[in-house]
Amino acid sequence: MTAAATKLQQARQQAKAQINTQYYFNDRQALPGYSSYGELAERIQAIANVFPLIFFLIAILVTFTTMTRMIEEDRLQIGTMKALGYTRREIGRGYLTYALLAALCGSVAGVIIGTETLPRIIFKMMQNQFSLPDHGVLYIPSTIAIASLLAAFATLGAVGIAISRELRERPAALLLPRAPKAGKEILLEKIKPLWRHLSFNRKVSYRNLFRFKSRMWMGILGIAGGTGLILAGFGIRDSIAASSERQFSEIIHYQAVVTTTKTSAPKAAQVLAADSRYQSKLPVHAEQVNLRAAGQQVDAVTLYAAAQPAKFQRYMALTGPLPDKNGVILSAKTAQLLELTVGDQFTVQASDGVRFQAKLRGVTTNYAGHFIYFSRGYLHQVAADRDQINTWLVRTKSATSAQEQDLA
Repeated sequence: MTAAATKLQQARQQAKAQINTQYYFNDRQALPGYSSYGELAERIQAIANVFPLIFFLIAILVTFTTMTRMIEEDRLQIGTMKALGYTRREIGRGYLTYALLAALCGSVAGVIIGTETLPRIIFKMMQNQFSLPDHGVLYIPSTIAIASLLAAFATLGAVGIAISRELRERPAALLLPRAPKAGKEILLEKIKPLWRHLSFNRKVSYRNLFRFKSRMWMGILGIAGGTGLILAGFGIRDSIAASSERQFSEIIHYQAVVTTTKTSAPKAAQVLAADSRYQSKLPVHAEQVNLRAAGQQVDAVTLYAAAQPAKFQRYMALTGPLPDKNGVILSAKTAQLLELTVGDQFTVQASDGVRFQAKLRGVTTNYAGHFIYFSRGYLHQVAADRDQINTWLVRTKSATSAQEQDLA
């Protein structure tokens, strides 16, 4: 073997010895985008578990009122059929068949329209935040069966109750208009000064309202349900807007996050120092981690570790105790999801698969996202060699969108 070949072989062996290959095994939950999408889907599911109850209540009330009134308006026709010799079963069968067809048609139309429109609208809105491929919709048999049964219950139940009441009367009574209910003195009439100042039309309206209590309660419950849906919609919208506004005005006091390396840090410092809007920066160690405790897991948690935790207050408003050598601070919602109390131990899993234990020292108010705060000393204690500074939290003066974009 020539000297050159020997030298090349030695170089190859030396290169192989210096190669330090690391393999990371991560599941889908380790991807911040995937976990954020899952959390958003869970929020939508929580809303979807409540709203249909109100929709079903209103639909049942409207259907019950409509079907009952239809039977009452057909008194003359029902009386004529009884006088001609039709049996109760034959008369009732026609109305029940009509109610069943109405329930089937409404269920089919509702299932198709609801499945093909609402999911697509929600998915389209989610595409503003996530990069998602085109999708199809699924027809869930169990949900369709529940909705169809409730529709059939509302229509068939209303017709069954109303037609059985009418069929108990004799044909002669059905051929005559129903006698109005005997007038009763309502509560407002007992308040003489108030009652005397009401107009005639208002008196008639109040008497009819309180005399027909079933219609009154159906109207009240229907209006209450509709009003509740409107308020819930506005409340959800305002809550989402207010949460982000409070997060970035009351909690987060920095305007930029700069991720640096050893080679890029000096240049980044020069750029910041040369900018007239720059005020100060807080060097921290930052990374995305997952937290586990008592069978619960929270993904995409932002970890910040600072050498001087007291300086956190200028950049992140911590409402609880500060992180120190005795433990970490968690955002309140994160601690609630993990079912943690002060003093509990939990597992922190980094993006490279490394796991270590941490102790909860306190919680802090937070409105958006999940955060965990370390002191660098405690982070070095529980996970050696993970406390390197790699991020700056930067405070700037007020700037326009164009100025912020220019600085970025």
